[in-house]
Amino acid sequence: GEALRAVEAFERARGLGPRSFEARAGLGRARARRGEVDAAVRELTEAARLRPEVAEGVAELAALHDAAGGTEGAVSAVSPLATP
Repeated sequence: GEALRAVEAFERARGLGPRSFEARAGLGRARARRGEVDAAVRELTEAARLRPEVAEGVAELAALHDAAGGTEGAVSAVSPLATP
């Protein structure tokens, strides 16, 4: 379906620019929509590492951790935002 096509498109984009926040975050979102939580966490973690100043990416990662029952992971994801 649509989520699979999105995964495939973002995988191609990641292949072209592995350090692209947009490709990593988009792939993470698409994988989350498909229920691929571990893969989504990996991509969103890398997106947050690439651009920790983008609160949206960090918040998505925290929400994914929280939804999966990983409160500790959620707290870890947002911790960088608490430091000035």
